[in-house]
Amino acid sequence: SVQQPHLSAHRVSHHSRVLWISFHFHHVQLLALANHLCGLDLWEQQQQQKPQEDPSELLKNNANIMKHLLSAGRLYEYTIRLERARSHQQQQQRASAAASYNPSSYPALFVSPFVLMAILNNLGHLHVIMQNETQSEKCFRQLQSTLMYMLQFQNKSGSNTNGRTSANSTNHQSMIQVFMENASLGLRTTRMTAAAA
Repeated sequence: SVQQPHLSAHRVSHHSRVLWISFHFHHVQLLALANHLCGLDLWEQQQQQKPQEDPSELLKNNANIMKHLLSAGRLYEYTIRLERARSHQQQQQRASAAASYNPSSYPALFVSPFVLMAILNNLGHLHVIMQNETQSEKCFRQLQSTLMYMLQFQNKSGSNTNGRTSANSTNHQSMIQVFMENASLGLRTTRMTAAAA
């Protein structure tokens, strides 16, 4: 007969919390993206119906559009808090690992840094649209910092590849390039908006 592995309630409970946070993160991220896209679609429809009006005024005067965009912003911010909670849980798990407990036996539940950069990018975009220059700049600066950290990490780890490149690293490079361009454009847009005000 096959013997079932022995798991303490603490280990199962901890693993369940990390799994729940990871699942919840992705669910909330999708809701944020749905609200973001819905708000942008509604805004575009309004611009097509009333091409003579200022787009920023259309946005401010339409409660339905604002509801979607504000919901998206709150949900993006919540995903960042969830990722921090998940990261904290994972750090606690590593710190309190008992001799009989092997954390590597559990699946690695993490969120790709590219997902977090996409969230920062989207959140910065929302703040640009809603003319919240301070928050927009904060998001794009955080995105730039994350990108710089990733580039440093890639440069350090890239020296260990003996000149090999993979499709995965090529994809990462192109994603980093896109995020870098978006962060630069977002910061320039924020500065121009602030200067015009």
